[in-house]
Amino acid sequence: MPKKSYIAAIVLIALPAVVAAVWSAKVGPPFVKPRQTIVIADVPRAAFALLYIAQAKNYFREEGIEVTFETAKAASEALNAALEGKADLANVFETTVILKHLAGEAISVITALSSSQKNTGLVALKDRGIFNPKDLKRRTIGISKNRNGDFLLFLLLTSAGIKSSAVTLIDMPEETMAAALKEGRVDAVVTWNPYLTEARIAVGEDRSVLMHSELFLQVALLAGQPKVIAQKKEAMKALLRGVMRAEGFLKSHRDEAVDIVAEHLPNYPKEAVRTFWDDFIMEMKLDNVTLNLLDQKAKWLSSNRTYKRPKLDVSQLIFSAYLREIHPEAVTIQGQPR
Repeated sequence: MPKKSYIAAIVLIALPAVVAAVWSAKVGPPFVKPRQTIVIADVPRAAFALLYIAQAKNYFREEGIEVTFETAKAASEALNAALEGKADLANVFETTVILKHLAGEAISVITALSSSQKNTGLVALKDRGIFNPKDLKRRTIGISKNRNGDFLLFLLLTSAGIKSSAVTLIDMPEETMAAALKEGRVDAVVTWNPYLTEARIAVGEDRSVLMHSELFLQVALLAGQPKVIAQKKEAMKALLRGVMRAEGFLKSHRDEAVDIVAEHLPNYPKEAVRTFWDDFIMEMKLDNVTLNLLDQKAKWLSSNRTYKRPKLDVSQLIFSAYLREIHPEAVTIQGQPR
């Protein structure tokens, strides 16, 4: 090939690439649709493990969303953040949701994340003569009022035929309960993990008795403002798809799941997480058990004059449309149209 023809051929071959490079330099990089973000106000607890697993395994990013966790000290603080627009959703338990609902706040629960009968319990001192619920009469008990532990104590006292007025209650932060029990300032404490395990270790398992109630159930929920959940429809569905994948991962990778969750929970030693891991049923669902629990808590709390609200319909709290669309088998609430 003549030299001029050879150069011309090279120019023709290279020309499209040069034009593309020049055009790219002028207009910038190719358009990439921005990911939607979801901010979750998070009280770090093992009960919310599915979210932590989905984040660690990049399931949320693979579903097209960015999820960030904003740490809150308590479930009430987390839910307030969502209701005030500082977060899109909150990790909460059913008692906190009902309290806000009784106060007139608009809240939607898009899924439950786990349930447990044993994550909350009562630890009592054996040397004070306490071995079963009947021995709680005339005792001093540390408790965080209007929380799940308060309801557990109500069930334990009721099962033993003891009126609430027959015990002395001291309202205290859960992180102080282990020390209060060890120092003998109370006869018993009612709390949840990790503080429940801390209390038993503080006084020694041989010196303490642990009580649960077969009637008690705690459910971890994902909730937020109805308008935000509606506005971020596609992102919310992507979030639920990521959680569903995390549930599948957990079933076949238990040890790795425990490691992931322990990493997210700075105040939980890994061995402590392993100890109470099997106390949870980790699954995403909306069922009649959850609905009945919300109704039960609403009736209990509304019996207190502070939270009285007539004709309360807890089914208004459940928003099942997104979960029903991506995982219909997880929604078993009868006659629940939303």
